[in-house]
Formats: sequence, structure tokens, C-alpha cells
Amino acid sequence: MRTYKIFLQVFILALVLFSYGCAQQKPMTATKRQQPMVGRSDYDKLQVLYESKQYDEYMTESSKFLIKYPNSDYGDKLCYQRGILLLGLKKYQEASEELKKVIDAHSNSDLYYPSLYYYALSEYKNNNPESGLKALDKMDAGSGKDQDIYLKSRMLKANILSEQGDRKGSLEGLAELYSKSTDPESKSKVKVYSLSVIDKMNTSELRSVEGKYKDTGFADAILFKLGEKYFEEEGAGAARDRFNELLSSYPETEYRGQAESYLARLEGIDKADPFTVGVILPLSGRNAAFGMKTLSGIQLALGVFGPQKTRSIIKLSVMDSQSDPGVAKSAVDKLLSEDKVSAIIGPLSGDESELVAKQCSLAGVPNITLSQKENIDGLGRYVFRMSMTNRGQVKRLVDYSMGELGMKKFGILYPNDNYGQELSKSFWEEVLKKGGEITAVEYYEPGQSDFRNEVKKLLDLYYVAARLPELKELEEEMKKEEALAQSEGRKIPKNKKEVQLPPVIGFEALFIPDDARVAAQIAPYLPYYDARGIVLLGTNTWNSYKLVARGGEHVEGAIFIDGFYSNPSFEEGRSFYQDYKNAFNNSPGILEAQGYDAGKLLAKAIDNLTDGGKKKDPINRESLRKEISSMGTFTGATGKISFDDNGEVKKELFVLGVDKGKIILKK
Repeated sequence: MRTYKIFLQVFILALVLFSYGCAQQKPMTATKRQQPMVGRSDYDKLQVLYESKQYDEYMTESSKFLIKYPNSDYGDKLCYQRGILLLGLKKYQEASEELKKVIDAHSNSDLYYPSLYYYALSEYKNNNPESGLKALDKMDAGSGKDQDIYLKSRMLKANILSEQGDRKGSLEGLAELYSKSTDPESKSKVKVYSLSVIDKMNTSELRSVEGKYKDTGFADAILFKLGEKYFEEEGAGAARDRFNELLSSYPETEYRGQAESYLARLEGIDKADPFTVGVILPLSGRNAAFGMKTLSGIQLALGVFGPQKTRSIIKLSVMDSQSDPGVAKSAVDKLLSEDKVSAIIGPLSGDESELVAKQCSLAGVPNITLSQKENIDGLGRYVFRMSMTNRGQVKRLVDYSMGELGMKKFGILYPNDNYGQELSKSFWEEVLKKGGEITAVEYYEPGQSDFRNEVKKLLDLYYVAARLPELKELEEEMKKEEALAQSEGRKIPKNKKEVQLPPVIGFEALFIPDDARVAAQIAPYLPYYDARGIVLLGTNTWNSYKLVARGGEHVEGAIFIDGFYSNPSFEEGRSFYQDYKNAFNNSPGILEAQGYDAGKLLAKAIDNLTDGGKKKDPINRESLRKEISSMGTFTGATGKISFDDNGEVKKELFVLGVDKGKIILKK
């Protein structure tokens, strides 16, 4: 039902467009005309201006007309047209004034009721809803002459009442309008808006209208929404009753699938094993290495390995997604139906994560996703993101560069693939948002190893013809230098005989959203073309020994972002690092750390609910979800972690940099 929230905006725009169409038709005939109309010739000229859309001239000349002919029979038409034009220009106060002239002086005009409606709309848009309601109440008596205007007026009234908090009154008016409407299109419009009002109702409001409006076409929506509310408030019995009644009373309802899903969730709540956690990761195929790294972190957190071994009360049920969304979807079904897991961690990739998140949301199962994909459906209720996002990295990088380093102008050199395009777009938007400038942008093809042309383009050295006057000036200076040297018997070194344009450096930092190997390849080109002092900026893919080993002095001073640092200053980070090295004889990275934090989060939530497994009161998936949502901040391997209302992880990413050949923590 949330898709109906945009209905009113679209509806109001349609009204204004409709009004323009009406206003461009031939002049309407007043109900009483006894003699030739005064000013007919001038009026016809005005209509030519109006129909040819010369609105500025029309407004000027129509104003003169109304002064010249104050008692003209055309006064109602002109004031109406002027009001509609001003409404379209969002000059609501002036529109109200023009339309009120029709209402006050032309009560017998065919334009009286349309003027009442558009006056009410202008007042509503001008933040005078009470004035708008008074005008709309006058529509009841004789507005049957124009059913379309009447329909619009009733829906506007319903909207005003809903915005004022009287959703019950709003729905009552809509139900009456639905019953009186005779054509299917009108009924459909009323139903769509009624659903948006129902969607905003709280439990008390829904209970007050439960069982009403059975002949309106939206009684099933009331019943379904009430079932949802009870489910959210842990009224399992009341929720079951409403969903079962819905399926029984309205077998053809459009909410059937959702109601059945809720009933399945309620059944699953009773059957889930609170101490079994599911994991879905790519453990074979092209992404197996990433999946195994993440799994080792989860296992360390939940006591499969490390100092907590044998003391953990949590069991892991691990499934291999094989980097295949279809396999991941089947894994969810098995974890829920056979293993009765209370929550699921994973997967890693965007396509798999979207499917898993959707299934978990439908089944009411908490999902700790490790994907960086933006805008995953379900985030904020059953789905919580533990991984840092690309946008989060970019924001932290720009904040530090512009805030701490005071930079204002940036260049971008990116690979022409999805990753490069996404990161460069986000970086550009973030810089502009903060008041900075992007002064140079170039791309290269993935897998490329020669970056001369791209760097020359960034430094304005590629298109030499564009700097021809400057080049000729340098050549003249070179000739003078050669002549002088010859007269003095000196020789000019060979490397100085060739005229070279100096680089045009229009940026203080260069953002390269690629891995450490490529960044190290690009870095030497800048000093080669005499572009020095430019700070290189990157993402977590730069957090590798390859950056320093391959880039050497050319990457000195580079700045990049990561969610994990191998030498953390806080106790939890140090403990994780040491425990991981002891358990796996290897140093952990961001994947291991994020897996560890996902496992630690669930372990803490289950421990809170069961007092370490001692409580006898059963917990379920819904109580686990609520515990995660309300947990607040906890500290893991990647620092202090919490979630916002949208299920996005909130944590301060690390700013890292290269200093004297080593990767260090900057902030």
C-alpha cells in the first residue's frame, strides 16, 4: 500500500493540467444573457492571446479589460482563467483572489462550482486548509452539474482531513463518494486514495472502522492492515484472526499472498530454534575466497574456533550460494523449513542479497546482509546491513579531504565498469554537495596498463592544438635561448631542446576508484608529466601491501578509506586481530572483520534475550529482530556499530594513508 503515497501529488498535477485544457475551450455561456455583450471584440482578442499561450500579455490586457468593463458579462470567465493561470504558476494567494471574485459576484455562472473547487485548492496550497474546507462544504448543494469537479472536491476534502489527523473522517467521506460514484474510473480513483489513507491509520483508528464499508471495495484493506499492525505489536493471536478472516471473507482479495505469508511467519515464529543461525556465502566458484574469509570471521565470533570454542550455545548451519542467486534462494528455503534458523547472515553479492533479503522479510527472519549494494528491499525492519557501502566510503573520503585537508578542487580517473562508474558518480555528487569542484574527469578501459593518454588529458597536455599560441611562444623562447647559447659558445642539453608544454593542474587531489595494483601503475605518470603535489585518493581496495610495494615513492601521501585497520587502537579490535591470528595463523582483513561483527551481533542479541541460555522463556525470530533494532551501539572488530532506522550500519570508517612507505591510520 505504500505505493499509493505519491497518489495525491500526481492527482493535484492532473487537476491543474485538466484546468488548462478546460480554460482553452470556447467561452462558456452564462445562464442568463439578454442582450449583446459589452466588450465582445476586446474579449475575443484576449481569448486569442490565451489560446496562443501568450500568458504574460493576456494577464496584462485582461486586467485592463476588467477595469474598462467592470460590469461585463465576461468578468466571470476572465477571473476564472486568470485564477487558473496563477494557480499553475504557484501564485496561490493571487489565484485565490481572482477565483473568489467569481464566487462572490457570479453565483449563477456555470463557473461558480469549478471556481469554488480551485479556490479551495489554492487555499490549501497556500497553507489555509480551513478556508479551503469551508469552500468545499459549499459544493454539496448544487454541484451535481459537474460530477468531475464534485469528485475532485470530495477527494481534496478527504486529503485535507487526513493531513489534519482526522483519517476516520477522511475515510468516511471517501466511502460515501465511492458508493455514489457510477463509473469504474471514478471508483478506481477513490479506492486508490482510500488505500493511502488506510495505510496511515494506527491500530486504534483501524479498529474503529473494522467491519465497516463492506460494499466499498476497500474493506479487505482495513482488515489486512489491522492484521499487520497486530503482528508488529506482537499480538500473534489477533493477527492470525484478522488474516484468517480476510482469507475467509474475501477469497479473491489482492492481499491474499501477503496474508498467507504472514500466517506462515506466525507458524515459523513458533517453530524456530533460537540458538541456530544460518549462513549463506559463496564457498565454491569464482567468489569462494571471499566467502571463506567471511566465514572464518563468523566462526570465530560464534565459538567454532578461537577462545570461545566449546563454550558457545549457538549452532551454525552453513549453506554454499555458489555465487548463484537461485541457489541462494533455495538455501533460504532449506534453512527456514529444515534447520529452523532464527536468523541468517549473508550473502555477499548484490543479486544474491536482494533475493535473500526479500525472502527473509516475507518470512519475518532477521537477516544480517554483508552486501554493499545500495537500496536493498527490506532494510530497516528484518534486514540489517553490516558491511560498509561504497557511498559510505566516498562520503568519509570527501569529508576528510575537504574538512581536514581543506581541499576544494578534485579530478577523477576511473575504470569504465560498474564499480568505477558508481564510485565516480558518488564522489562527484558528494564533492558538489560539500561545495567543492570537479575540474577534470577521464576514464580508462578495465585491464588497461598504459595510462599516458588519460593522464595527459587530465593535465591538458593531450590536445596540443588547443594550446597552440602558448606552444609557439615557448618555441620562440627556445630559439632565443639557442641563439644566445650559440653566441656564448654554450651547448644546450638534448633533453632541453624539445619544447614541452607545462601541465595545467586544476585539481589538488585525484580520485582513482580501482584496486591497489592499478593505482600503483597510474601514480608514476603524474610526476613524469611534471604534475607534483597531487594527493591520490582511493577506497578500501587500496588497503594492500601491493600499493606501497608497486607504487613506491609515487604513492607517498595517498589517502584511502577502509572499515578495518590491522593495528586498531581500541581493545575489541586488538583482541579480534590477535584471536584471529592465533586461530587461523593468518592476518584478517575487512571481510573477516565484518563476518566477525555479524556473528558477534547475533550472539549478543541471543545472549541478551536468554541471559546466556539460562532463561526458560522461549525467544523467537520477532523478538530477536526487535532486540537487534533496539540494541543501540556495540563495539566490534570494525569499531562502534549501530543501525539507523533504515537498517544501515552506522560506524566511523578508518582514514588510512601512506607515510614513509607504510600504511598508517590517519583518523
